[in-house]
Amino acid sequence: KKHEFDGLSIEWQYPVCWQADCKKGSPAEKQGFVALAKVLKNEFSKNNLILSASLPGFKVVAEKGYNVIELAKYLDMVNINTYDYRGYWDGKTGHHSPIRDKINKGADDMDNMMSYYTNKGFAKTQINVGIPLYGQTFQLASPMAAHGLSDATIGPGMPGEFTQQQGMLSYAEICKNVKYNILTKVAGSNDQGPYAYNTRSGLWVGYDDIKSASLKASYVRDKGYGGAAIWPLVCDDFNNVCCNGRSGILRGV
Repeated sequence: KKHEFDGLSIEWQYPVCWQADCKKGSPAEKQGFVALAKVLKNEFSKNNLILSASLPGFKVVAEKGYNVIELAKYLDMVNINTYDYRGYWDGKTGHHSPIRDKINKGADDMDNMMSYYTNKGFAKTQINVGIPLYGQTFQLASPMAAHGLSDATIGPGMPGEFTQQQGMLSYAEICKNVKYNILTKVAGSNDQGPYAYNTRSGLWVGYDDIKSASLKASYVRDKGYGGAAIWPLVCDDFNNVCCNGRSGILRGV
């Protein structure tokens, strides 16, 4: 209130399941998180401040770490981390943030998790879809012969020029490599974004581009959800390297 902020977003990933490992935390953290939200909400309500939180995009983490029904009473809005569903740890390629996963039947995806939270008591208007500005990268096992979806991999992709982290690339890095024909892009569908690959280096990446992120924005609008949480902003093409306008994904959404 002193610095004229609108409120507070709780970023704990995650109670009980630290960094999605449900063996690391204490079971008491599940109810402890509810108690924290209740205390904060009581104080914030006196000052017309907003209380929000980021919640997991994985059902098993949500079940183990959160009393979702209770949290719906105290959180004004929630950002659902609807990404990182696929990665090099799977041993095969896959898009990490699909709207609907048509390849891995019954798997968590954006559509399933949004329904999960509404069925647990959140109003649609309380919920924001998570849209990632980065891709999960893989090292292909046989890049010349197999570079599509669900093809074998042997580990994470090499670090990018700017992000400098194995297993991920920013959207800006990806679109630059596509622009200069370092990566070959395969268009996405109505269910998931595109992917791109290099048969020489063996790099493979699944990501959201302006079109697929805009489809997610349309999904939010058509389904009546609250909005979108875009993360992280620094990974967008803010210098217009790819000639689609500055911060193309943010603008598209």
